[in-house]
Amino acid sequence: WMGDLNGNDCWNMFSGFGDQYAANWMAQNVYYDIQRSMRKVPVINTEDHIILDREQRLIPPQHTDFALWQGAIHGRGASMIWVWERTYDRTHDFEGSIMHRPENAIAVGKVALDLQRLAPEVVKLQRAHAPVAIIYSLTAQLWSDKAHGAMMTAYEALNACGVPVRFVSEQQAARGRLKSFRAVIAPSLTHAPDTLAAALTQYCEHGGRLWVVGEGSLCSRDEYNRPREVALPADAVKQFPAADAQELRDMFIREMQARGIGRPVTVADTHGKAPWAVEYRAVREPQGALASIVNLWGTPQTVRLSRDGAPVQIIHD
Repeated sequence: WMGDLNGNDCWNMFSGFGDQYAANWMAQNVYYDIQRSMRKVPVINTEDHIILDREQRLIPPQHTDFALWQGAIHGRGASMIWVWERTYDRTHDFEGSIMHRPENAIAVGKVALDLQRLAPEVVKLQRAHAPVAIIYSLTAQLWSDKAHGAMMTAYEALNACGVPVRFVSEQQAARGRLKSFRAVIAPSLTHAPDTLAAALTQYCEHGGRLWVVGEGSLCSRDEYNRPREVALPADAVKQFPAADAQELRDMFIREMQARGIGRPVTVADTHGKAPWAVEYRAVREPQGALASIVNLWGTPQTVRLSRDGAPVQIIHD
């Protein structure tokens, strides 16, 4: 290995309030989760973009808090915010930076102190076991322009299910990593090396569940685009129909419930249904559960928490 840390440059910037995601949070989540899945060491973001270059709008301090807190939940260990410089040239990349924004600078200090104070709890959430993983296949993405989009849709859906999200690379699958998960998601995995096809076959033959999303026939071609026959146990493969992320999230939750894949904490809206765009993570504790919950949507949401199917009576914030 080149070092004991994962390096990163990514972003989580404010989009706006209203009927939409309040921030473009996906890039930060995915990049951190992929890196943590490949090697379980802290991510050091040496160019953390939480405010758009030349941004002229007021950015709510809550966004600063959100971006830094969520990055830590997904495995970031340290952050160098872009950029602690000031300029009054509106064409310069530094215009609109955090040095122009006292409220946001204060928010950085507050969340940094919170993360220091709650570091043991944050580490527990970083290390929470993921029951479901997503196959990260460069082979599939090189051969198909559908594979990356299918992977991102699967991620967006699984991220809203109340479980941590982990990825498994082709090499990790070949080394037996799949057996750590109750189910594995294959996003438009039409092309795959023989080693990955063999790993998926072995996984299914030993009781693993394979959730297929996106277009194309599973592992029907190798990395050289040559046709291949793959025979998997029919009862081990669940094919999900084409759907957007919210619909796919609902299908994932139903399948998790049918297979007994439990979650320490679940969240419901005022109608008793799983709310959309609420991300939450939880781990069991001797006297209850530890949870981190965030509303990703641009309007307020009211939710109710349950632990092991029973309404939570006492919440300590």
